[in-house]
Amino acid sequence: IVDSTYGMQPMKLHRYPFSVLTCNGELYNCRRLAKQYGFEYETGSDVECIFHLYQTKGIDECVKNLDGVF
Repeated sequence: IVDSTYGMQPMKLHRYPFSVLTCNGELYNCRRLAKQYGFEYETGSDVECIFHLYQTKGIDECVKNLDGVF
C-alpha cells in the first residue's frame, strides 16, 4: 500500500463522503492524472485518483485512464 497511514482500506475521503473504495493494486499514472486534471490529493495513496476520476469523469473515463496492475 502506497501511504500506509492514509491508504488503508476501505478508503474514504472527506470530499466524497458517500463513496468508499477498496482496491488491490498499484496505479502507475496517479501523479500524471493529478497534473492532467488538476486533482488535489488528500493522501499519498496512489489509488486516491480513482475517487477523483470517478466523481469528475464518470465510470467509463475513469477506467480508461487507469494504468497499473490490479
